[in-house]
Amino acid sequence: MTRLDFFSLKLFADVVELRNMTKAAERNYLAASAASKRISDLEEMFSTQLLYRLARGVEPTPAGYVLYRHAQSTLGGLRQLNAELSEYAQGVRGQIRVFASLAAVIQFLPDDLAKFRESHPDVRVDLQEQSTSDTLESVTSGLADIGIVSPVVEYPDALQFWHYRATRLVLVTPAVHPLAKRKSIKFFEALEHEFVSLTNGGGWDRLVTQAANAYNQIVRTRVRVGSYDAACHMVRAKLGISIVPGEIAAGYSKSLGVKMIRLDEPWAELSLDMCVRDYKTLAVPARLFIDHLLGRKPGG
Repeated sequence: MTRLDFFSLKLFADVVELRNMTKAAERNYLAASAASKRISDLEEMFSTQLLYRLARGVEPTPAGYVLYRHAQSTLGGLRQLNAELSEYAQGVRGQIRVFASLAAVIQFLPDDLAKFRESHPDVRVDLQEQSTSDTLESVTSGLADIGIVSPVVEYPDALQFWHYRATRLVLVTPAVHPLAKRKSIKFFEALEHEFVSLTNGGGWDRLVTQAANAYNQIVRTRVRVGSYDAACHMVRAKLGISIVPGEIAAGYSKSLGVKMIRLDEPWAELSLDMCVRDYKTLAVPARLFIDHLLGRKPGG
């Protein structure tokens, strides 16, 4: 390689962020050997070692950190250029990668996506349900353009956040259950009973486990499922009680006959927040989608 190209610069930045040559190669649709060759070419070009090759990945050398810092600045400028020039294109086209929590995917995004599509039919939204931790990591690394998360983990300072929606969590029980006639309940009282829990390690699991720890208790899981819908069906089958967003519980209270009980806990009021790396450097479709979700004028 006789000159520095942007593809190799991006590849190097990905290698540093992921600390793994193979994963960086996959992100850029390269064979691992081809990615390794490009990094070696960079080292030859600058006449210095940029990475320490370790048994379980790579680490940047001091020179590698310098190149990474400049790569971030250069690539950020290119993203800004692309975003500004794309405004001159006729019509808005493109793809937006959105990672969101289960509560957002089920309750709010379907209607918001449908309305956005009416105004921007040529924009494709790639929506994936992910845990808050995975979403924050994906937005930080650039794998996702936009994330919708809940404060079940600490938010990183490197991202920008806006409040999107709020949901209230409630306890659901079978129609016939010792708690079924309660109007409200403290969480420690519910912990005396077996639970239908959601995916291990996800946002729900973190939130409920932290709440139980505050009472020096544990959540006794009888069965674990992957969605709020499945949880309500399991509750109806008397396999345990569960915690789900109130809007979802209300629907299943009518169709399945499960009982919903107010959780008298501050954490039951759950915020759903939107996050990006940098609003100004996002492509136009992503910025329009954010403005749409926030109910504001474009660029507001």
